[in-house]
Amino acid sequence: MESYDSIVTYPREAFIYLGMLGENKGRDKKTVKNFIIKTLIKEVRATRGSVATICEFQVSNIGKSKIVLDFRGDSSIPKADLSLNIYMEKEIAKSRGEETTEQVVKRVLSRVYFNMLASDQIFKPVITDDQDVKKYEYAPFHTLANYVKEKGYAGIIFNSTVHKNGTNLVLFDTDDVSIIFDSMEHVQASDYI
Repeated sequence: MESYDSIVTYPREAFIYLGMLGENKGRDKKTVKNFIIKTLIKEVRATRGSVATICEFQVSNIGKSKIVLDFRGDSSIPKADLSLNIYMEKEIAKSRGEETTEQVVKRVLSRVYFNMLASDQIFKPVITDDQDVKKYEYAPFHTLANYVKEKGYAGIIFNSTVHKNGTNLVLFDTDDVSIIFDSMEHVQASDYI
């Protein structure tokens, strides 16, 4: 998995904010890198003419045993009522003999509710320079992240709200990754905006 990062600091707390590509799907390294950089540039709201320092990272020995919670949801589950009913019927038919109908319904509905949690209502972009607005608009996300951290997870993965198909990874402990120093470089934001 290719990733590039930036360190974001909030009052009294630092965490690692990474761009990543979940599935490579056979793309060459340059294409993957450009996609991830574009996601990061959009996430940090870089302006034309600004310069960002990026680098690759690797999971540290400390981080290898930790679990990251994935909030991307299951895009194969339909949202419309009729489509969801058809999907449920197909899941029940596929699982004959392996799960009871009740188990299938519970499994699918838990994924439906998880998708609702992972919706853009929590992971929505805040487009403003007003710090007071940002503080309150990001509060649901920060609350969720703090809860996940308190439950012992190392971080969260979620869909980018500002770059279609982009993926973000936030790690709560800066010791979970280490920078590959030879990979550091400066990029012009205007090349990715």
